[in-house]
Amino acid sequence: MRFACAFASLWCLAAAACGGRPSGVSDVLAETRAAPPPYVILLQRQVSPPGDPRLRYEKIVQVDTRLGRDQLLAVVRAAEAEAYRQFPRLSALLLRVVLREDGTAATLAVAVSSADGLGWTGDGRFGAIEDRGRIEVDVSEGGQVAHYSLPRQGP
Repeated sequence: MRFACAFASLWCLAAAACGGRPSGVSDVLAETRAAPPPYVILLQRQVSPPGDPRLRYEKIVQVDTRLGRDQLLAVVRAAEAEAYRQFPRLSALLLRVVLREDGTAATLAVAVSSADGLGWTGDGRFGAIEDRGRIEVDVSEGGQVAHYSLPRQGP
Protein backbone atom coordinates (compact mmCIF):
# COMPACT_ATOMS: atom_id res chain seq x y z
CA MET A 1 0.00 0.00 0.00
CA ARG A 2 1.74 3.14 -1.24
CA PHE A 3 -0.02 5.54 1.15
CA ALA A 4 0.91 3.51 4.25
CA CYS A 5 4.56 3.45 3.19
CA ALA A 6 4.59 7.21 2.73
CA PHE A 7 3.89 7.69 6.43
CA ALA A 8 6.84 5.50 7.44
CA SER A 9 9.05 8.30 8.73
CA LEU A 10 6.38 9.53 11.15
CA TRP A 11 3.87 6.81 11.91
CA CYS A 12 6.18 3.82 12.08
CA LEU A 13 8.63 5.55 14.39
CA ALA A 14 6.21 4.90 17.27
CA ALA A 15 6.55 1.21 16.62
CA ALA A 16 10.34 1.56 16.14
CA ALA A 17 9.93 0.24 12.62
CA CYS A 18 10.71 3.28 10.48
CA GLY A 19 13.32 3.05 7.81
CA GLY A 20 13.73 6.65 6.72
CA ARG A 21 11.99 9.45 4.95
CA PRO A 22 9.89 8.49 1.92
CA SER A 23 10.88 9.91 -1.44
CA GLY A 24 8.68 12.52 -3.03
CA VAL A 25 7.79 14.25 0.23
CA SER A 26 8.02 18.00 0.03
CA ASP A 27 9.18 19.99 3.04
CA VAL A 28 6.97 23.04 3.39
CA LEU A 29 6.85 25.38 6.36
CA ALA A 30 3.10 25.88 6.64
CA GLU A 31 1.75 28.88 8.50
CA THR A 32 -1.96 28.05 8.48
CA ARG A 33 -4.22 29.93 10.88
CA ALA A 34 -7.58 28.48 9.80
CA ALA A 35 -10.11 27.73 12.53
CA PRO A 36 -10.30 23.97 13.11
CA PRO A 37 -13.38 22.04 12.06
CA PRO A 38 -14.88 19.77 14.73
CA TYR A 39 -13.11 16.52 15.56
CA VAL A 40 -13.61 13.66 18.02
CA ILE A 41 -10.84 12.03 20.06
CA LEU A 42 -10.93 8.29 19.37
CA LEU A 43 -7.83 7.32 21.32
CA GLN A 44 -5.39 9.01 23.64
CA ARG A 45 -2.90 6.83 25.46
CA GLN A 46 0.55 6.84 26.95
CA VAL A 47 3.02 4.86 24.85
CA SER A 48 6.27 5.45 26.76
CA PRO A 49 7.61 2.36 28.50
CA PRO A 50 7.39 2.15 32.29
CA GLY A 51 10.19 4.06 33.98
CA ASP A 52 10.90 6.24 30.93
CA PRO A 53 11.30 9.83 32.16
CA ARG A 54 9.94 11.17 28.85
CA LEU A 55 6.14 11.04 28.71
CA ARG A 56 5.00 10.15 25.17
CA TYR A 57 1.41 9.87 23.96
CA GLU A 58 -0.41 8.62 20.90
CA LYS A 59 -3.60 10.43 19.97
CA ILE A 60 -6.08 9.61 17.20
CA VAL A 61 -8.78 12.08 16.21
CA GLN A 62 -11.60 11.61 13.73
CA VAL A 63 -13.13 14.12 11.35
CA ASP A 64 -16.49 13.57 9.68
CA THR A 65 -15.75 14.88 6.22
CA ARG A 66 -12.87 15.25 3.79
CA LEU A 67 -11.07 18.46 4.58
CA GLY A 68 -8.99 20.85 2.55
CA ARG A 69 -5.33 21.22 3.44
CA ASP A 70 -5.75 24.31 5.63
CA GLN A 71 -8.65 22.78 7.56
CA LEU A 72 -6.78 19.52 8.08
CA LEU A 73 -3.67 21.35 9.31
CA ALA A 74 -5.90 23.40 11.63
CA VAL A 75 -7.22 20.15 13.17
CA VAL A 76 -3.62 18.97 13.65
CA ARG A 77 -2.64 22.22 15.38
CA ALA A 78 -5.72 22.22 17.63
CA ALA A 79 -5.44 18.56 18.64
CA GLU A 80 -1.69 18.93 19.29
CA ALA A 81 -2.15 22.04 21.46
CA GLU A 82 -5.01 20.36 23.33
CA ALA A 83 -2.79 17.36 24.21
CA TYR A 84 0.03 19.52 25.60
CA ARG A 85 -2.48 21.58 27.64
CA GLN A 86 -4.12 18.43 29.00
CA PHE A 87 -0.80 16.74 29.87
CA PRO A 88 1.67 19.45 30.93
CA ARG A 89 4.50 16.90 31.45
CA LEU A 90 4.08 15.56 27.90
CA SER A 91 7.45 15.24 26.13
CA ALA A 92 6.34 14.02 22.69
CA LEU A 93 3.11 13.35 20.80
CA LEU A 94 2.22 11.13 17.86
CA LEU A 95 -1.07 12.25 16.31
CA ARG A 96 -3.21 10.68 13.59
CA VAL A 97 -6.21 12.31 11.92
CA VAL A 98 -8.62 9.77 10.44
CA LEU A 99 -11.81 9.93 8.38
CA ARG A 100 -14.46 7.24 8.73
CA GLU A 101 -16.41 6.58 5.56
CA ASP A 102 -18.51 3.52 4.77
CA GLY A 103 -17.37 1.78 7.96
CA THR A 104 -13.65 2.08 7.23
CA ALA A 105 -11.06 4.51 8.57
CA ALA A 106 -8.63 6.31 6.31
CA THR A 107 -5.60 8.11 7.71
CA LEU A 108 -5.53 11.68 6.40
CA ALA A 109 -2.55 12.99 8.37
CA VAL A 110 0.16 11.83 10.76
CA ALA A 111 1.97 14.36 12.94
CA VAL A 112 4.70 14.33 15.58
CA SER A 113 5.95 17.00 17.94
CA SER A 114 7.92 17.34 21.14
CA ALA A 115 7.94 19.89 23.92
CA ASP A 116 11.62 19.40 24.75
CA GLY A 117 13.30 19.35 21.31
CA LEU A 118 14.43 15.76 21.84
CA GLY A 119 12.26 14.14 19.16
CA TRP A 120 10.48 10.86 19.81
CA THR A 121 13.14 8.72 21.47
CA GLY A 122 15.30 11.47 22.98
CA ASP A 123 17.85 11.66 20.16
CA GLY A 124 16.47 14.90 18.69
CA ARG A 125 14.77 13.17 15.76
CA PHE A 126 11.46 11.76 14.58
CA GLY A 127 12.82 8.86 12.58
CA ALA A 128 14.62 10.53 9.68
CA ILE A 129 13.26 14.00 10.48
CA GLU A 130 15.12 16.39 12.79
CA ASP A 131 13.14 17.88 15.70
CA ARG A 132 13.00 21.59 14.82
CA GLY A 133 10.61 22.54 17.62
CA ARG A 134 7.68 22.40 15.21
CA ILE A 135 4.80 20.03 14.43
CA GLU A 136 5.99 17.74 11.62
CA VAL A 137 3.03 16.56 9.53
CA ASP A 138 2.59 14.18 6.60
CA VAL A 139 -0.71 14.74 4.74
CA SER A 140 -2.33 12.70 2.00
CA GLU A 141 -3.11 15.04 -0.89
CA GLY A 142 -4.63 13.55 -4.01
CA GLY A 143 -2.78 10.25 -3.75
CA GLN A 144 0.52 11.97 -2.92
CA VAL A 145 2.03 12.75 0.46
CA ALA A 146 3.11 16.26 1.36
CA HIS A 147 5.18 17.14 4.40
CA TYR A 148 4.45 20.28 6.40
CA SER A 149 6.22 21.82 9.35
CA LEU A 150 3.84 23.86 11.50
CA PRO A 151 4.66 26.26 14.31
CA ARG A 152 3.79 24.89 17.74
CA GLN A 153 1.27 26.71 19.91
CA GLY A 154 2.07 25.05 23.22
CA PRO A 155 5.03 24.78 25.59
